[in-house]
Amino acid sequence: MEQRNNNDTLKTACDIADMRKTAERINGILSAEIFDMQSARDVICEVNLKHPENVCLYNLISFGSTPSQPRSSGVSIDSASASNLKQDLIWKRFYLFAKAAGKGVDAIEKEWRERQG
Repeated sequence: MEQRNNNDTLKTACDIADMRKTAERINGILSAEIFDMQSARDVICEVNLKHPENVCLYNLISFGSTPSQPRSSGVSIDSASASNLKQDLIWKRFYLFAKAAGKGVDAIEKEWRERQG
C-alpha cells in the first residue's frame, strides 16, 4: 500500500509540473512579439486532450451550457481568429494554474468571473 501512495504522489507531482509547464508555454505564446497561430492551436488542442473538462467548465461559466463539440468561445479551433485563440489561451493558462494549485470548480468559477469584471 505504501508503494501505491508513493506512486500516486509522484504521478500527481508530475501532472502538476506538466500543467505549470504548459501554462508557461502559453505565457510564451501570448507574450511573443509575433503571435504564432499554429503554436496557439497546437497548445489548445494539447490542453483539450489532456484536460477535456476545461472546455466544459469554460462553457458552463461563460455560456451556461456545454456544446457537443470541443470548442471555446463558440468558434472551432481551426477557424478561430487570433483574438479567439488568445482568449482561449488566457482561459487555459488560468485554468491550468488553478488546477495545479488544487482549486475546486467553485473557486475557479468565482476567480474567473472576478477577473472578467
